[in-house]
Amino acid sequence: MLFFLFFVLLASSESPKPVEVRAAYKGKQAENVGAVDFAYLARFLNKDTKTYRLGVDMDHTVAAYGARQYLSRVNVDRYNTSGIKVLFQEDEVMYNPGIGSQIDGIAHFGFVGEDGVEKFGPQQIPFDDVFEQAQVDNKQKEVDLAMFKYLPHPFNITFMKKLSNRDLPAMVTRAIIPDMVTFMEKKDATLVTETYGHKHLKFGVAISSVDFQEWLTENKMEVVKGDIVIFYTGLAKIAELSPNTFKQTILDDKAAGPDLSTCKMLTDKGVVAIGADTWGMEVRPSPIEQKAELPDGTMSNVWPCHINNLLTAGVYNLEMMDVTAAVADGVKEGMFVLGVPRFGTVETIINPILIASSKPTPPQAGCKEVGNSVVALTIFAMLGSLLALL
Repeated sequence: MLFFLFFVLLASSESPKPVEVRAAYKGKQAENVGAVDFAYLARFLNKDTKTYRLGVDMDHTVAAYGARQYLSRVNVDRYNTSGIKVLFQEDEVMYNPGIGSQIDGIAHFGFVGEDGVEKFGPQQIPFDDVFEQAQVDNKQKEVDLAMFKYLPHPFNITFMKKLSNRDLPAMVTRAIIPDMVTFMEKKDATLVTETYGHKHLKFGVAISSVDFQEWLTENKMEVVKGDIVIFYTGLAKIAELSPNTFKQTILDDKAAGPDLSTCKMLTDKGVVAIGADTWGMEVRPSPIEQKAELPDGTMSNVWPCHINNLLTAGVYNLEMMDVTAAVADGVKEGMFVLGVPRFGTVETIINPILIASSKPTPPQAGCKEVGNSVVALTIFAMLGSLLALL
């Protein structure tokens, strides 16, 4: 019996070249989702590679925007079979998925058109085509033991038919991680402060497109279609060091972050998502003079980056992405990996993985070296499998 193994090693240029693959949605935003040069990502795999969890810890004590909260309860079931006592536990959870580390789906922001119809996404899909309501009888057996039993009989629910995060494909692409704390401090030290010895941008500092372009130039990098950019402001660490200070930033509606000029610059380049280590992603409050254009031509200063990203460009928001450890290791870019939970929701709690090296291998050599390692490991694995069959 003959076995033929074919391996194709892809060489990469200095900058990643986007390759279009299947996207979750049809329309404008489908052009960005999943565009990635996988060969380029190989440069982040070497002896210095580390993995970073970008999701923050979460429980009922975590501060969140508005009235959002997380509540859970553990039910303990006891069995006594043949004298053997067995316990097993199950969770009951009630929470708003827009807390902690999250992805904002396209339907998170909408607008009311001239015809009075609520619409969502770049395709301006009407409310009734995105959402549907139903009535649940919580006296039925399937909900009898759930937390829903405490609600009125019966109760109404709303679920999504289109634009939910359930339809997102797995994301594997390049993430650029700009350390704006160090960069902005070099430009103007008054923009940075410390909390319990931890440096961070002052709450309310805007990161403009000029600031970000200067960071890119200094680091000899460029943004290409299919990238994800996650801005480091230092806020996520404050949630750990001083929960009360973090909570106060939400109450005061003040946080550093990219402004509309930066978000528009990135959506024009075709990024998949824009993120930050903050609870709202964009700078809060929004600069008065910055207004985003709604599909009907109206200009709005209400969360302008959300309007630009979600409603106009179909680009996702990533909030509370904790890149603190990666930045401390000197990481500026890496491989972003996200399998979105298959919940039909507008927002979803996530824990992306960043695979990165503080010393990425030069692109062409990196692809070759990593490729050879993959070939060797694959050959050994396949040979081992064949031997096991003999």
